[in-house]
Amino acid sequence: MFNQCTAKITRYWRHVLGALTLSLISGSASGEQGDTFLPSQARVGIVDFAYLEVSDQVSDNCWTNSDTIRAKSRLSFEREGIPVLGYDPAFFGTRVVFAKVTALGFRTSGVCAVSARFSVSAPVDNRWVSSETGEGYYLDYWATIFERNAIFSNGTNVNQQLAEFYEAAVSDFVSDWISANRTEEVRRFRLSFPKQDGMPLSQEELDAWIASLAGQE
Repeated sequence: MFNQCTAKITRYWRHVLGALTLSLISGSASGEQGDTFLPSQARVGIVDFAYLEVSDQVSDNCWTNSDTIRAKSRLSFEREGIPVLGYDPAFFGTRVVFAKVTALGFRTSGVCAVSARFSVSAPVDNRWVSSETGEGYYLDYWATIFERNAIFSNGTNVNQQLAEFYEAAVSDFVSDWISANRTEEVRRFRLSFPKQDGMPLSQEELDAWIASLAGQE
């Protein structure tokens, strides 16, 4: 188990550290001269895996088919070649993104009112270094690379409306992913940074690896 985890972690970090050169070794927020800029519409194309979460914050039986929507959303991802992880990944990034189906609502005056959102986000790293003092600053944050929002109301429930909304939202993201992968920028990126071998490291595997290291001390 130890050797398997070590090998997987080594492959993962070799892959990640290579990709990080795009944003870190430049020593600035804008990149070095000669770097290829990936426009926002192309960035979705470098996604390799997705972790899908459904946040059901709807009460009063206004949304009762969230499990079905999750299953259909996962199918839409995987049908076009984006595997959905069935476990908590150890790390997120521009290649392993966080996709979230969110609905918040309740019944008021006999009518269901629900706010719906589908989003895909990833952590972003930035580093600034002063050319005068050499002092550096580093920050990381989550950036939304795709989103759709809507509000629905219905006297019974919003099951059908949400099903249609999320189906369209996921389809839009997948279409953008397919289109982005046809661009010259993404094609060149994938030649320089191929998709990693195997599935991304899980949090469970990372924890087991760390525990095994502690046990060797």
